[in-house]
Amino acid sequence: MARLRKSDSNYDISLIPSDATDRPIGLMLQRPVKNGKQSPAQIGVDYLPSRPFEEKRWYWQNGPAGAGWSIETPLSASQGGCSHGENVWLRKDGSVMPAGKLTEVALPAAIAAATGGRIFDMFEWGTAQDAWFTTGKQWMIYVPNGVDTPQIGVDFGAGVETANAAIFSGTGAVRAYVSCYGTAGIKEYTGTTWNTGAAGTERARLATVYWVLGNALATGGAAGSGGTGGYRMLGTDPATPGFYHVAGDPKVSANWSSITTVGDANYPIQNIVVANRTAWFGKSNGVHAVDGLGYAPNISKWFELALDHNNCGAIAYWEGAIFVAHQQGLVMVPISGDRQDVATFAQFGYQKSNNSGIYGRP
Repeated sequence: MARLRKSDSNYDISLIPSDATDRPIGLMLQRPVKNGKQSPAQIGVDYLPSRPFEEKRWYWQNGPAGAGWSIETPLSASQGGCSHGENVWLRKDGSVMPAGKLTEVALPAAIAAATGGRIFDMFEWGTAQDAWFTTGKQWMIYVPNGVDTPQIGVDFGAGVETANAAIFSGTGAVRAYVSCYGTAGIKEYTGTTWNTGAAGTERARLATVYWVLGNALATGGAAGSGGTGGYRMLGTDPATPGFYHVAGDPKVSANWSSITTVGDANYPIQNIVVANRTAWFGKSNGVHAVDGLGYAPNISKWFELALDHNNCGAIAYWEGAIFVAHQQGLVMVPISGDRQDVATFAQFGYQKSNNSGIYGRP
């Protein structure tokens, strides 16, 4: 993590070493030119014995209003100070950007002990923007907006394992839903009360997508017929590598479709991410793209040559690409639908200095 220094350090910005064998990277900001134009910064980095010193030029770029901190400006200087903050981003070569001020909220000892201190997923509720977190156990952690005091929001009882969360309006009103793997029916939050789905609504992973169904998916209950467009909630089966979809009330088992298997049935579904009317199912053997037609091709076939049960343990959509946690590192998968036969890693090598551009997109 890069941090701006407020002290009389030799450097204005220092990259904190990850361990004792790493060398710190220091940046020195040149003070602003007239009219508050961009302020250049220089970076001196120790890389390798064969390249003992390399100097690059970076430019400070202010973030959007309210995001992060700025460097010293003519106004702040005239008032006898500067507005150096702490955290900065160096995600794009040549740019130093403010990263915002972060607030760390610690779990109270009693909650950490009860939940094991683990958080699996979360949803933000209502205009108050209160936060609810799943824990992999029977409790949900609740953090009211503006309070920063975590508390046990609900206890579903012994044996229940809270997992994924999704917002959906299949009942005609906006509701939050929480899956509990195979330990209980789907949970529904109305804003005041929690309800439990009927038997047959047990789900592992949840996501919401807008689909115009093709005939392959137009089966079962009130899930809809071919050519019908609308928002649907997807829920993976706790035991089978497949998913169900629902357009109505998710608490009613008959409203869910029949199961659609995703890819090779020998590999479980680890996660789902949704973007551009496509659901991307992360499995240990690759990322599978599923649209309203119901086809589920593996678009990252190279995973099959690098199998690991931890592959796709985390998956996210960001700025036009799917970023996936692979056993060998963070990889980027395009959303064009084209098959990817060669890995595109979005990071530099393990224990290697980043003395060249990061692979993939910045």
